[in-house]
Amino acid sequence: MDIVSDILQLSGVKNHLLHNQVIQSPWQMKFPCNKSIAFHVVTKGELILEAKKFEKPKVLRQGDIVFLTRGFDHSLSSNAAATESILISGAYQLLCDPIHPLFFELPDYFILSSVNIERHSPINTVLSLISQEMALADIGSTKITKNLLDVMFNYILREILRQKGTNHSWSGSISDPLIFKVLNLLHENLTHNWSLNELAEKSGISRSGLASKFKNSLGDTPLNYLSKLRIQKASNLLISTDLTIEQISHSLGYNDSFVFSKNFKKHLGQNPSEYRKKYKQYYLGLPSLEKSS
Repeated sequence: MDIVSDILQLSGVKNHLLHNQVIQSPWQMKFPCNKSIAFHVVTKGELILEAKKFEKPKVLRQGDIVFLTRGFDHSLSSNAAATESILISGAYQLLCDPIHPLFFELPDYFILSSVNIERHSPINTVLSLISQEMALADIGSTKITKNLLDVMFNYILREILRQKGTNHSWSGSISDPLIFKVLNLLHENLTHNWSLNELAEKSGISRSGLASKFKNSLGDTPLNYLSKLRIQKASNLLISTDLTIEQISHSLGYNDSFVFSKNFKKHLGQNPSEYRKKYKQYYLGLPSLEKSS
């Protein structure tokens, strides 16, 4: 099972192609990223990236890729030295508050310079395809570019986790075969009424051994991790569907909607009804986000 893809799906991540354009100087665009991950690819020329968290602006050159996490407001502007630039931008909207540890491991920003991209790497292949589609502007180019950007996003996410993962992080822990097996069991059977004993038996380790190893690797218990997965999916369903709270709780394996509501508030600080009321309008307004991240 692709656990990272499952986490993104549970979190309600939706991609939007924001910009696919030729830029003439002078030009500037601000990107407020309250609920999104921004992603930019410079396929020609140079652009200037600015953010309050930077001591000084950063120059993005042809072939450079930048990934900026949720809440990292920034702006891009043309470089006077470059007469023409081409930018492709995407936003990965998080429909609900992320509670999975994966999101807290991501750096504020990650810049992959073109000089560090190997010639025959998958990232370079996708970058070449994106550049070709930009040049062709043929039938279906917008849809193809959006899909290629999605592929690029996943390659960059993989690269970030590969570079940032440690033994005491979620991304580092999944390299452990035992932890990976337990995580697979939980992700594949989200509604199952798991017990620590059953997880240990299926993983071929003692109950105490599993509890200790999981805690040391992830700083959590298997059952609390499962609870977070369920609440993450519940928050997505609350704002993207009209299912009742009872229907959602039962669909996630809860026998009692009161227990579900109590658990939901424990993780997100508000009950399901309050959460739905607060974020439903945001979900309904997503189409307008095509012009801003």
